[in-house]
Amino acid sequence: MNEIRHFPIFQTRPEEVFVEGWKQHLADTGYPENFENVSTCRPHDMAGIVLLSGELKIPRARRFDGALAPCPLCSPGSPKFEIGVLAWFPAERTVQCIGHDCARRHLGEEYSQAAVVYRRESKAKRIISIWAELQDRAPRLREVGHALLPIAKAIEAARSRLENEAEQFCSIVRHELNFNNGRISEEIDTGLRDSRRRKVWETRQVGTIVGFEFLNTYRPAAQLRAVLKTLDSIDDPLPDWRPGNEDAESLEEILTRGQKMVSAVQRMKVVRDYLADARRFLHDNNLAVFELWGTLGNSPFETLSFRRKGNWLSLKGKSYYGQHSAYFELSPELFSPLPAATDSTFFVAGFGKGAQ
Repeated sequence: MNEIRHFPIFQTRPEEVFVEGWKQHLADTGYPENFENVSTCRPHDMAGIVLLSGELKIPRARRFDGALAPCPLCSPGSPKFEIGVLAWFPAERTVQCIGHDCARRHLGEEYSQAAVVYRRESKAKRIISIWAELQDRAPRLREVGHALLPIAKAIEAARSRLENEAEQFCSIVRHELNFNNGRISEEIDTGLRDSRRRKVWETRQVGTIVGFEFLNTYRPAAQLRAVLKTLDSIDDPLPDWRPGNEDAESLEEILTRGQKMVSAVQRMKVVRDYLADARRFLHDNNLAVFELWGTLGNSPFETLSFRRKGNWLSLKGKSYYGQHSAYFELSPELFSPLPAATDSTFFVAGFGKGAQ
């Protein structure tokens, strides 16, 4: 039987230092219920519950006999849960660790709303914690963005010219390449026959066309302009806000600006990766694979000449759709070196995959 504790001393929301101390105590001991001033008695007035932590798993290996923790909501004196949250009950002026399943069952919508508030506040705190670092990194990110912009414009222009001049060529190629992930192959008669005297055919891999992201409708230059515009606003300070001060307007501004800024940094990586892949579509080696494809019996093209001489791109071909022809000059920036950058250039702590 666990000791029932009651500390109705929290007239206001506990400070972060208290919550962090409780988290450390939980990690060290496995006993969330016996931290200083944490109550374990059953609360009666649960209106306005405020979550002080996310759902945390108790390290049962640190508890005597690996027992579960008691839940003040339904089992104050005996083992009940393994995953719980720290909560402040303002009407009772107590702080208690409650089982997450018990909370959903006993508090219903009140708990769901409190969880939403907690997630929003937690996200705002993460944004505030990284804002100064993002401000320090902004000049380098702008530099990368401005270096990528001419390449992005060149790719958009090349795709637009190819689509406009060579009617349906891009659609045909997009369909064929997406179907087999760019692999070009042909069926070869081996000269052998099976037990039923049927010809034995062999699939021979001829080559792989790369960079067919080029054919997508994605607009990298437009994306970069939006990213750079967002980065230009990062020097403006965030509102002075802290959890529990009920300043909904400031909280919303932090969440909106923060998410927009994080998204901008991450989108720049998407653009850079796209450019690195898409411009391979117009490399000489890739165009040679196109021409080889045009000679195969299973190709959608009867004839195909697709090559680059200097900055000029030439296409002449015939498919089941009809004639395809294009001849235009590529921007010299299309094959400019990409600015040096790694995954860490675009990494934002706390906002990667799986972050909540």
